[in-house]
Amino acid sequence: MKDLLDDYVREHQQEEAATYLDRLSREGVRIFVEGYPVPPALMARMISVSEGFCYMPDFVDNDRGKLVEVRFNRVSLN
Repeated sequence: MKDLLDDYVREHQQEEAATYLDRLSREGVRIFVEGYPVPPALMARMISVSEGFCYMPDFVDNDRGKLVEVRFNRVSLN
């Protein structure tokens, strides 16, 4: 039963992340992982399946305070 719940939670997290990142992307925000541009759907999958580490976002604005990039970097949980 726990596996089913874990799968459900992971799927829900992936859907939420995909929705959020897709919205940002449509607004012109670029998404990077470890310095590489990544499509929102792939980043959402990466967030939801990571084990032993997580991705920490760094939000980058332009000189007017508008969000222009989200840079994700891998952080070890150990």
